[in-house]
Amino acid sequence: MEKFNVINPSLLLAPFVKYYWVLETEGDSVVTERTISTGCMSLVFHRGSRLFSSFENDLQPRSFISGQTKFYTDVTSTGKINMIVVVFQPYALKAFFPMSMYEFHEKNIALEDIGDPALNDLKKRVQARWMIISAST
Repeated sequence: MEKFNVINPSLLLAPFVKYYWVLETEGDSVVTERTISTGCMSLVFHRGSRLFSSFENDLQPRSFISGQTKFYTDVTSTGKINMIVVVFQPYALKAFFPMSMYEFHEKNIALEDIGDPALNDLKKRVQARWMIISAST
């Protein structure tokens, strides 16, 4: 069984966040999907198994920023999927990071590699929140 939800941001966040999406699968069957470029950068959190990216020929990091891309990529599940993705407006991530957005171009950069204490704190809080939710279900 697969659960996929798209969540619109609050009015306060709408200038920065285009939408959020959440994907959960219950089975361990292997699924491959082709993703296409949206022109938007994303903040991704994997709680379940990570996805294998054909573009990077590696597993995606556990938590990362996905830069803008020009090409499609195929992603393949490696087990149960449980992830949340924040999709930013095309221009919005610059408001949160002082570096050039080109440094993220065509890359998935792990949050711990960015060196931003606030991002690392966010990652820990998201993971802790998921653990609380999992324990209660």
